[in-house]
Amino acid sequence: MDIHDFFIPVDTRAIIGDTSPDENSWYHSLDIYEGEEPRTEGKSVALIGIERKDDPESYRISYEIRKHLYQLKKSELADAIIDLGNYQFDYTYKAYQSFGFVLSELITHGIVPVIL
Repeated sequence: MDIHDFFIPVDTRAIIGDTSPDENSWYHSLDIYEGEEPRTEGKSVALIGIERKDDPESYRISYEIRKHLYQLKKSELADAIIDLGNYQFDYTYKAYQSFGFVLSELITHGIVPVIL
């Protein structure tokens, strides 16, 4: 599974701005897909945002959730989490089929998807 085929990278600057969160925050422990292939080995949870093709502002919902998640403490809990970015969804049969494939691949590899 090539992540570039399915997900839009996370724009962390749009989420956290110019300030860096606390060193013990999830932000510093999560593997976040920002364009480079993220490390999935040892991960048990994947964060996935949904971005609707018909609403270019829909990414803001998942970004608002990420803004709060990234500030959480107990960074050792975040070591098992990967943020895959946003899945662009257009409510077509093909979109449902490919999203189902992505979820199936994650689950097969022992990673529980959490949809934001």
